[in-house]
Amino acid sequence: MKFIFNLKFMDKEVIKEYYDYTLPFYRFFYHKESNAVHYGFWDKSVKNHTEALLNVHKFLAEAVGVKSGDVILDAGCGIGGSAIWLAKNYDTKVVGITISEKQLEEAKNLSLKNKVDLATNFYKKDFLNSGFDNESFSVVWAIESVCHAEDKKDFLKEAYRLLKNGERLVVDDGFLLRQPKDKHEEKDLSAFLEGMALSNLAVESEFKKSLEEVGFKNIKIY
Repeated sequence: MKFIFNLKFMDKEVIKEYYDYTLPFYRFFYHKESNAVHYGFWDKSVKNHTEALLNVHKFLAEAVGVKSGDVILDAGCGIGGSAIWLAKNYDTKVVGITISEKQLEEAKNLSLKNKVDLATNFYKKDFLNSGFDNESFSVVWAIESVCHAEDKKDFLKEAYRLLKNGERLVVDDGFLLRQPKDKHEEKDLSAFLEGMALSNLAVESEFKKSLEEVGFKNIKIY
């Protein structure tokens, strides 16, 4: 199968097909403790990529102050790695959503295997229009998923709607420090975007501005 992408607009059906098709290849790199393929978070305590993946969960949970009783939305949950880890390590309820049927099936199976099926629920939903009630969650959690939104502000608006007043959003993703300055940089960026089924990456400063415009406060960038 060959995917032909229009980088100006990455239709969610193309993104869904990308993850459905690539799941067997991603599965080759999944580790049973993390159930994820991300860049990871590296510090002096980390010795390998598996530890770096688990370190992402630990770092983000501490940064956003996950606590007992939280109801967490894992927006773009993949095969449920974060949701399962959160349910195993905190007394929380976690809802994961993905547009990929194959990821959804895998997430449900892994939650049973890890004995957290009573603390997790997984649904096929679009994180730009989830259909959940207003103020349903105390934390919205998104790891390397917001990048798939053509307009990142659409995701932020939905996250803001879903969060209870004064509650928390955490995003771990790829950002640009600036737009490409010449054709060579544009070509390199386009190749990366196409390979990852992305229409664009947000510039960090513009993403922060969008957070403020939507209504988020106490914004921290690490």
